Amino acid sequence: VIQGWRHSRFFRLFAEYFPIRIVLATRPKKEENALDPSGHFLFCYHPHGVQSAGAFSFGTAATGFDALFPGLSCSLQTLALNFKVPTVRENLIALGAGDASKGSLRKALTGMPVSQIPP
Repeated sequence: VIQGWRHSRFFRLFAEYFPIRIVLATRPKKEENALDPSGHFLFCYHPHGVQSAGAFSFGTAATGFDALFPGLSCSLQTLALNFKVPTVRENLIALGAGDASKGSLRKALTGMPVSQIPP
């Protein structure tokens, strides 16, 4: 994962333009740690649409994922077909994304605390 790319201004502007937000169903009390950073979690989002613009909430730092879930690292999972498009592939690799195959999901969920896939 290239952190400078995850935190780039390009992604913040993209998230502001569309607008893309993370909406929490519940808010933990300040003294509670909602999600233990040593655990493994699966976040899903819907609707994802044709362009999957909402994936920016999890694949980048543009919408405040890092602030909402401190200590968690996220691995965005997408269609394997996306890795066949040259410029898209490099962007996904730089963001630490993987394909949504069974093997990739298993690796992401055992090796990293968070994985996210569109339904």
